Amino acid sequence: MGQKLGKWLSKILTLYLIIKTELKTTVSKLRNRILTWYLIIKKELKTFIRKFCLNINMKAKSQNICIHHHPI
Repeated sequence: MGQKLGKWLSKILTLYLIIKTELKTTVSKLRNRILTWYLIIKKELKTFIRKFCLNINMKAKSQNICIHHHPI
C-alpha cells in the first residue's frame, strides 16, 4: 500500500513539475510576444503621428497659418 502511494505521489509530483515548466515557458514566450507587438505598435504610431503632424503643417503653411510643432 505504501509503495503504491509513493509511486502515485512521485507521478503526481513529476506531472506537476512538467506542467509548471511548460507554464513558465508559455508565459515567457507570451510576454516576449506581447512586448514585441507593443514595441512595433509604438514605433508605427510614432511614425504615423509624425507624418500626420507634418501633413497638417504643410497644409497650414500653404494656407499661411502658423502651427507650433512639438517633437514627439
